[in-house]
Amino acid sequence: IIHRKYTPDFVGDTKAGIQLLVECKGYFRVGDTQKYKSIRDSLDHSRELVFVLHNPNKRVRKGSQMTMAEWCEKENLLWFTSETICDAFN
Repeated sequence: IIHRKYTPDFVGDTKAGIQLLVECKGYFRVGDTQKYKSIRDSLDHSRELVFVLHNPNKRVRKGSQMTMAEWCEKENLLWFTSETICDAFN
């Protein structure tokens, strides 16, 4: 086990009392996908990791067939664009 400190880009609460840890991503660096899976797996039921993707159709990495949005869906992580995030929580 390696302990790390994580600071999300934004933190917000839903009306249902769920704390959202919001990550705004333009691309994934090497190791990011593993890091975010580890963060997701360490959260309790009152917190949720959510992504705001600049371009959801961008590939996870060069040569990959999977887009950033497809990766989020595969990993059961909510994702939005800057245009859809406001609509989702209003």
